[in-house]
Amino acid sequence: MPQPGEFPTRENCDPNNPSEAFLWMFAALPFVKGGPLLMPPDYYRLVSEHLWKLGCRPVEEPTLEWVPPQASDPNWFTSPGRWVPAGTAPPTDPADEARAAVARMSLPQRGELFAVLSQGEPFGDSPAGQVAQRMSPEQRDVVLRVLKEATS
Repeated sequence: MPQPGEFPTRENCDPNNPSEAFLWMFAALPFVKGGPLLMPPDYYRLVSEHLWKLGCRPVEEPTLEWVPPQASDPNWFTSPGRWVPAGTAPPTDPADEARAAVARMSLPQRGELFAVLSQGEPFGDSPAGQVAQRMSPEQRDVVLRVLKEATS
């Protein structure tokens, strides 16, 4: 079961739980722009359960796997990610992705994001605060570490 704030993936969703069986499948739907999900995960839990009640069950191994947004995507924070043939997803190191994203930031942007992440929650309404709010706690830790490396 995905923890609060954790993105639903095949690995963390229970295929025998009606509200999770299909939850992971709603990431990066065709034509979606601006993020991995159009609606909050709680909405997709209801859709998953609805599909279950209609008789759907996961019975085959998927032929695609979801690759989370990468730092090399045009906008790391709003990319929906992508689906690739199963078994072909490149291994990812979150620090490498964060380094690539930080390298594309201007020095003032880096400074603002560093200040926001260093102070902790609440993050505020600044652009950097909004970016920090959308990150998972793990992403915040990685980005803060990378920002510290970039200044040393």
